[in-house]
Amino acid sequence: MEATGDKSGPAKLDEIKELLGKLSVDLTEKRLSSKERESLLGHLKVYGRSVQFADPIYSKMGIEVLAAHAFKAHNESGARREALRCIANALLLKEQCRTYLAELDYAPRLAEYLNTDNSDDEFLASRILFLLTYGTTVDYDALVRKHNLAANINQCLARHAKLYQAAKPLSLMDNMALGDTCKLLFNITHFSTSIVPDFSAAVPSLVGILLAPNPPRKPLDQPRSGVINALLNLDLNDAASIGALFPSSNPTSVVDRLANILSSALTNYPESELEQIVTPAVSLLRNVYMHAPDAVKASVQASLLPSDADRTKPLGKGDGLSSRLLRLTTSASMPTLRNSVSFLLFEVSDSDPATFVQNIGFGYASGFLMSQNLPVPDMGSGAGTDRVGAAINPVTGQRLDAEPGPPDVEMTMEEKEREAERLFVLFERLKATGVVDVRNPVEQAVQEGRFEEMSD
Repeated sequence: MEATGDKSGPAKLDEIKELLGKLSVDLTEKRLSSKERESLLGHLKVYGRSVQFADPIYSKMGIEVLAAHAFKAHNESGARREALRCIANALLLKEQCRTYLAELDYAPRLAEYLNTDNSDDEFLASRILFLLTYGTTVDYDALVRKHNLAANINQCLARHAKLYQAAKPLSLMDNMALGDTCKLLFNITHFSTSIVPDFSAAVPSLVGILLAPNPPRKPLDQPRSGVINALLNLDLNDAASIGALFPSSNPTSVVDRLANILSSALTNYPESELEQIVTPAVSLLRNVYMHAPDAVKASVQASLLPSDADRTKPLGKGDGLSSRLLRLTTSASMPTLRNSVSFLLFEVSDSDPATFVQNIGFGYASGFLMSQNLPVPDMGSGAGTDRVGAAINPVTGQRLDAEPGPPDVEMTMEEKEREAERLFVLFERLKATGVVDVRNPVEQAVQEGRFEEMSD
């Protein structure tokens, strides 16, 4: 039964002191039943969701009592989990509590708790270990070498992959456990690159989850975003990873899924969220592309680069994925995503500036090339060509035969005379500046005898 924790203010503080006192005495006297112990810890959990009038929970003594019930007292699973939930809340709300718990040296026990097929236990252990990656001296290399942290994480991910591939509805706790295990994996491989090889076995499991037929409600909601982040730091170039990323039965399945996720995400999230949510998916697609065989690279190019149909308009004006990506390359409000997309498009253009310009147009390509101190190709005076040889505008990327021509409007004689006078004045002003050597076409016509007075 869920504890109520219905007191507030000084009454809440007094009850928290009383609850902790009973739990502290129980560590030595063992007078409480399992149900009573679980109930007391449940009340503390509810009170600990708010820091107001709850200081004893976040004190060093409070963390010591909770940790003893979580790790030393051999409690029944219900009481142990309630103690771990109290600790997880405390570590989230008060950073100092992370130091208190780290100094008690219970991280090895948490690593061992991950040797489980229970999502509640996995979630709590992963959540606490994840929070301990910030502001503590926990040695995750030692947890991998001596306490099977990598093996246990790999085992948890393999279990989740089987659940996902069964295509059955998953519980909220299953998804929460997977999300926090992925966050833990990302952080420890980010802060300690020496342990990355120990997680090679995780790549096939994570890829399997990514390809599973039961996606989240929105394309990059948890736990899928956690899966993508977890893959970012791992080695994608060993044999097991290559086999998972480019399976012989369908070599493009992973890159196709990533392109679909990217396309859907750009239309399902507000612009204010794209920088944080979409950038990892772009980065992962870049990483996978680096190791892809030529046939898979060609598939990525076809998905991301402008098609012949896109070139009926200036590039970036359509609604397809290539157009949305091009518009992101000019975003002033999303600098990280802008750079990631620009690098992705450059790399799928064979990292060649001339090919890059030909693919996306000089207008989009020039800023990136100059920012990276890369040579900007000389466009010359001619147009480039698309894949079928049609001439394209090198600046806009649009096919020349699709560009709108001059308006077909019949002018009266008076309108023609006024237009001629206007052009004459403009040429004279331009000539007078001395900036360019230009010759007035009317003057040239007179000198060459091609100017003729017309009668009224």
